[in-house]
Amino acid sequence: MNTTSNIEQLESRQMMSHGIANVTSDDAVVTPGQVVTVSIEVNGADAAAVSAATLFRDMNSNGQWDAGVDVDLGSTTSRNGNTFVKQLTIGAGWNGSARIMADAVTNGGAWASVRNGVTLRINQMPTLTEFGITPRAGSTPASVFAKATDDSSVRAMTFFLDRNENGKWDAGTDTSLGTSFARGGDDRFRVSFTPDDSWARHPRIVADAVDDDNDWSRDRRGGLHTFDDSWTPSAPSLSNLTVSQDWARTDGKRITIRVSALDNSAVRAVTFFVDHDDNGRWTPGVDDSLGTSSSSNGGVFALTTLTDFAGRPDIRIVADAVDFDGSWASARLSGTARNGWGFVSEFEAEQDSGTQVELEAKFTFPSIFGRTAPTSSSWIIFRDTARDGLYDSANDPVIASGTDPVDLDGNIRVRPRPTLGALWASNNRYGTALASSLSGNLAANIISNIRYADQRSNNPNLPRITDLDDQVGSSSEYARVGATYVLSGTFEVPSGASVVSFFFDKNLNGIWDTGTDIDLGSRSVSGTTGSFTFSGIVQRSMIGFGAFAAAVKDVTSGAESWSQPVSEEVTQVFAAPTVRTVGGSTFTAPRGSTLVFDVNYSDDSSARAATAFIDANGNGLFDGPDSGYVAATSLIIGGSRSEGSMRLSINTAGLAAGTYRVYFAVSDHHRGDDSSPGGRSNGLWSERYAINITLT
Repeated sequence: MNTTSNIEQLESRQMMSHGIANVTSDDAVVTPGQVVTVSIEVNGADAAAVSAATLFRDMNSNGQWDAGVDVDLGSTTSRNGNTFVKQLTIGAGWNGSARIMADAVTNGGAWASVRNGVTLRINQMPTLTEFGITPRAGSTPASVFAKATDDSSVRAMTFFLDRNENGKWDAGTDTSLGTSFARGGDDRFRVSFTPDDSWARHPRIVADAVDDDNDWSRDRRGGLHTFDDSWTPSAPSLSNLTVSQDWARTDGKRITIRVSALDNSAVRAVTFFVDHDDNGRWTPGVDDSLGTSSSSNGGVFALTTLTDFAGRPDIRIVADAVDFDGSWASARLSGTARNGWGFVSEFEAEQDSGTQVELEAKFTFPSIFGRTAPTSSSWIIFRDTARDGLYDSANDPVIASGTDPVDLDGNIRVRPRPTLGALWASNNRYGTALASSLSGNLAANIISNIRYADQRSNNPNLPRITDLDDQVGSSSEYARVGATYVLSGTFEVPSGASVVSFFFDKNLNGIWDTGTDIDLGSRSVSGTTGSFTFSGIVQRSMIGFGAFAAAVKDVTSGAESWSQPVSEEVTQVFAAPTVRTVGGSTFTAPRGSTLVFDVNYSDDSSARAATAFIDANGNGLFDGPDSGYVAATSLIIGGSRSEGSMRLSINTAGLAAGTYRVYFAVSDHHRGDDSSPGGRSNGLWSERYAINITLT
């Protein structure tokens, strides 16, 4: 027997097998519950054949797996080249140190010839054992103390006023009372504090400890400090509520609400909501939250948000406040935001004889929602110096303004003729808008869309749309997705007309904007005067505010061959909600059981309520036999009012065994009035959705 030859063969075979070259962890000192990343590097001739790497805690430190002794930590197939990666959670009961060993196996079942591992030091986080406040009552200086243990050493103890009472430190909200690095003779850390008027009646003070490894305690402790009985808490008081709308955005959807809130401790937050049932208080499942403000500027809390008005002509906005004692405002305040106001429907700027420019604007107050128009309004016309489509009161000079009477149907028309200055070139752009006042900050007084017009040279052959009327929906429809619109009007083109083009002016600026406005199509026309009619279906892309607009083109070509666009009024397009049940369209249940359905809904504004009924007599209608099997709710179980879920339950007692149809629908808050398309109604309804239920 050739011993040397056998050894050489063995060594050769081992060189062909794989081994664990290195094991590393992204953190050498770990705490129980921490997740660490362990990297396992495999080498050797057949390293590429390795299919998985495994980890185990080597409890007896002998470098090999011992069933019943060592702890299996799982395996991984995740690799980057020859390095496998595994996420490892440090066990809650681990302490001292832990030797983590790695092994690897090939597709053929061969394990590594050489294992390797890494040693982790387990650092226990500090544990608080004592907490106290002395004296327990009084507004004079007091102190708070705490004691903690650790497997190494507690380095410091920090104390803070937990203003939002969530048990943890929140920078910018909570108030630090100080940090102590020195223990007293009783092994306690201690700091002194003095309450002030910003503290709640029963404030919570919390202690946290950090050890020499910079790990903080997991079991923070806290307690309530009690003021002396001479200090009496009170509810917050509200004053000076204002609601302003950013009409320069053209749709009036952006609103800013401000309110002053005071308290003899500290106001924790002010919340704002849409009061749908007009009862002056928050009604869960009915009202819509607009948001909460937790910071103030000199006692003034503000919130800027977007609202779709839930399809209503105006909304009542209510403010409420809560302090750190949990007391809500003694009296809530409310204000109103209006869904639309005046509208600039036409605007032209035409240079006259080289010395003047004729600016012709038409303003209208659509009689939607049964609204009473104001008897007068102010208007401004300004030069858009930067041609950026924005009104900058510092750089865009107002060149004309005035006040004219307005009737409900339409209309005031103004024709100022300011003299052109030397710097007023022929490519000027002008803008116009209605204003609530001509005094003060005009930018803040704008109450309509801003419409723009480019200055054009005097040309008697300029084409014009002389009249435009839009009819959206019918006597039984709202201006909603799927409704029919009809646009009709007249034109005047001295050189002869060729086509009338139509678009939906989404940003209400009176100019065609590619990528923003919606092209509706065109209609061929001819002659120097004439009429046109154009119809279509309201599309989902039109949801929100906009205006149907038309422009006419003459038979020539060139920059001035199109007229200025004309539109009639602001149109707000809605979509009815959609609804589907969760879990399929076929169910089986015992007779007499209570059926519980979760329905998913979506709406472009705000879903109001979900309803359902069992069609007991199978006629597809809701009638007498069905009245005992009805469900309705406005409470959401997930999501928001625009997209979420509601839960409905119907008891089937009294129904015979068999298969029935269950119909579902969701309504929103859209409210019309006697003069709006469709008349008065409490919400747009989704199409009915039906499922089958078999009672056994």
